[in-house]
Amino acid sequence: MTVGYAGDDAPDGALDAREDAVFVAAGWTFTALVSPREKSLRVLGGVGVVDSAGRVIVNDAFARARACACATDAVFVVTSRGLGHFYVDGERDAETWREYDGADAVVAADVDGDGRFMALDDRGRVLDADGAEVFAPSVFSGVAVRRIALGGKHGVFVTENAEAWTFGWNLYGQCGLGVSSNDVPSPTAVRSFSAVGVRISDASCGDAFTIFVADGGDLGASLYACGTNRDGQLGTEDCEIGASTATPRLVALENAPSMVRCGARHCAAACADGVYLWGANDQGQCGAAAADAIVPRPRRFERVDLASNRVVALACGASHVAILVAAESPPQSPDDR
Repeated sequence: MTVGYAGDDAPDGALDAREDAVFVAAGWTFTALVSPREKSLRVLGGVGVVDSAGRVIVNDAFARARACACATDAVFVVTSRGLGHFYVDGERDAETWREYDGADAVVAADVDGDGRFMALDDRGRVLDADGAEVFAPSVFSGVAVRRIALGGKHGVFVTENAEAWTFGWNLYGQCGLGVSSNDVPSPTAVRSFSAVGVRISDASCGDAFTIFVADGGDLGASLYACGTNRDGQLGTEDCEIGASTATPRLVALENAPSMVRCGARHCAAACADGVYLWGANDQGQCGAAAADAIVPRPRRFERVDLASNRVVALACGASHVAILVAAESPPQSPDDR
């Protein structure tokens, strides 16, 4: 389902994951879903360019899709054929393909606010849109990168030894290095985590803030946030609305999150008891009443029924959240086996 403003004609209903792998990503006002089984790319939302059924592109190359990521107005899909680029604004060539060395080894991809594409391969290398390495392995002390997240003008890499490395625009402290600055030119380790033994397993970036996922072992994951809190997007009690923090602060959740995604100024987290939303709500992106322009703490979104569904993926755009769910199979009786 989609929450908030995701284009004039975006559907407000369940997005069915089915049982095959589905890649989901969000652009500024749209959501993209790639289905290898259906060999299709479906674009939901956008500004006046698709109807409620979405725009569907069918191509055999999608059967071997490896990753999907969205820019403000375009979708990138890595497949065995190469790197596909699809505009959604209707004003430029709708579809282009280019060769991409090592496409079959790509495991993830993301795009920053300037349209800069990066991919991650199964060897832990960060690649650009031409398939060339963006950073030498020595930048990460020779340790492989396992997660990648890009925001407005900054990014996070999580390495195999559970360290977070950040780079880029840092005016609000969104790189989490303890100080604010105009720019962090090269990936730099966030030592405040490793210094106290906190292991990072994932991260997500908004326009000018970052959410880190810490692996708590048997206790489950926890979240830490840094950057601007102008719209309550940090979700923490340790930073006032309108302020910012360059030191990651704990985000209080009753249950451990299994995944988290950031929009421009809001967040979504999937937990065992539901999906939680917080941050800017001026377009209803946090599922709260219109009077609540800001949701400063994680609030459970009541419309997601986890009794019969499980959350497969989350994606956040400028002012919307896409929640991909799959129906839980009922337990089989002995007679059905």
